[in-house]
Amino acid sequence: MKNNKLDFNMDLLEEESKEEVKLVELDLNKMRAKIPTFTSEKLSEMIVVERYIGFHPDVSVMAMEELARRREEGDPFPFEDYIQKSFNSLPQLNFNLLDLRSVLLNAINTNKK
Repeated sequence: MKNNKLDFNMDLLEEESKEEVKLVELDLNKMRAKIPTFTSEKLSEMIVVERYIGFHPDVSVMAMEELARRREEGDPFPFEDYIQKSFNSLPQLNFNLLDLRSVLLNAINTNKK
């Protein structure tokens, strides 16, 4: 039986690739297990992403905890400087423009009521 609902994302895909498309959720338990395998640079960049766009603060905390643990074990990587320099190299966000994130969050919260 054919589904008559429109799904614009799926309609744009080739027929054979439709079955491969799946939403992926971030599994914090898997992330916690993988954190120790990441380089200090990658951990620092995860923190920068969270500070810049607010993407998964829990991941940022895990990354910072790992960097602190490494520091206690003698790792000389200057992660504070790396984070600050990386963050400062990003373009400044202009909040005078319509904030799509706030609009979407407001719409989601309104629909939940």
